[in-house]
Amino acid sequence: MFCRNCGKEIGSDAKFCPECGAAQNDYAYQSDSSKDIKKENPNGNTESSDSKAGLASMILGIVSLVLTFGIGITGYGWVGSICGILAIVFGVMGKKNPEQKGMATAGIICGFFSLFSGILSTIACLSCLGVVGSAVDFSRLNDLMGI
Repeated sequence: MFCRNCGKEIGSDAKFCPECGAAQNDYAYQSDSSKDIKKENPNGNTESSDSKAGLASMILGIVSLVLTFGIGITGYGWVGSICGILAIVFGVMGKKNPEQKGMATAGIICGFFSLFSGILSTIACLSCLGVVGSAVDFSRLNDLMGI
């Protein structure tokens, strides 16, 4: 393996680089290309399999917030909640890539916020329907319809 800080070759079990003293983590460079973190895609690019998950999480998080607050007041807050769940899932996948960690965290936060807001708006809408339904005098409606 090679040090992430200075690039010098270090032992595979080294916790710190003997050259510069930098702490080593799970993302140290592998000396064997077969053990490399990155994979070659069919189109020839080399990028890790979850390199776009953080970006997808952030986009889904923002979309879920818009859906939750845009159509959530009409009783469809659950649509934003579904996008929120997807944002959380992609965010967890994206946190594995250190370059996407910030976007993944933002997606997770937006996802949780819209998930709970969507659930609350759906419960509020259903309770309003219950109040309105209990306030209607169905006996008069039956009389009007001749039932």
